[in-house]
Amino acid sequence: MYSNITTGEISGETLREWRLKARYTLFEAARIANVRSRKTIMNWESNRSNPTHNQAIALALHYGAMEELIELVSIKEI
Repeated sequence: MYSNITTGEISGETLREWRLKARYTLFEAARIANVRSRKTIMNWESNRSNPTHNQAIALALHYGAMEELIELVSIKEI
């Protein structure tokens, strides 16, 4: 469904900023993104890896940052 969204354009700094602004802990963010540990969130926030499309969307929805996400991602023509 969202396979044409590029999540690599979302920096770890942006993810961290959104999480802190929304006042979520790493543990809470991990639950939202359906990952096993907060270390995964830490890896995303330090640009060591990236969330999947669905994980990025879930986080943005919970963080109240959906409009910002839409501005950041590039949607390729099918």
